[in-house]
Amino acid sequence: MGNLISKVYLEAFSHATEDSERVKEAILNLAPTDIRERISKLLITEITYGHYGNPIIIYKLNITEKALASKLGVHLLFRLNEEDKRELFRTLNLRLDHKRNMYLRLDKQKAFLGEIRLSKGGDDIKAVLGFLPHLKDYNVLERELRKLWENLTKR
Repeated sequence: MGNLISKVYLEAFSHATEDSERVKEAILNLAPTDIRERISKLLITEITYGHYGNPIIIYKLNITEKALASKLGVHLLFRLNEEDKRELFRTLNLRLDHKRNMYLRLDKQKAFLGEIRLSKGGDDIKAVLGFLPHLKDYNVLERELRKLWENLTKR
């Protein structure tokens, strides 16, 4: 169970008006506590500059180790509330690309507070979940995601 996800990519921007350590913490808060230290070592920091020369820090986390990606990806999906899960399924076809990567925007402020919620726009964390090759068919992917949620909620 839960062996659906093969990679996870997270990305967030920290603008000059934000505390960059809080943005970093928001990203790490998306992970289960037992893997936070491990993924913190994989977090890449890039610095770029805005139009007026203001610094922008970009945090990127790319996990391709299947076991780690699966644990983080399942955690992200499981921790969504019922409203967000319904929204995800309602818009699933819009969130998938031709390679069946799922794109999510997660609320950065809620993540800092330890919650995982879909973003309603604005300041967010980009999340991309890559699924295993046998899930390239849309209907199979949707069925397996529903099955995963049912199994996780029985725990």
